[in-house]
Amino acid sequence: MTTEDLLKDLPPFAKVSQVAPVLSISARELYRKVERGELPSTRVGEGSVRIPKAELIAWLRERTTTPT
Repeated sequence: MTTEDLLKDLPPFAKVSQVAPVLSISARELYRKVERGELPSTRVGEGSVRIPKAELIAWLRERTTTPT
């Protein structure tokens, strides 16, 4: 399954446990990225973190290089 396939299946506001496999990192590392402000996120309720799908896609595009 490609990253695009995984992104397609994400809800508009995805849980860390849903996004970590897409990025091939652990949930712990994803939380660290959120805490450092490296990844767009929003808090829901009492500390639950959600990653907005549209912002995740934009974030990935900024970091992806296209071979020339």
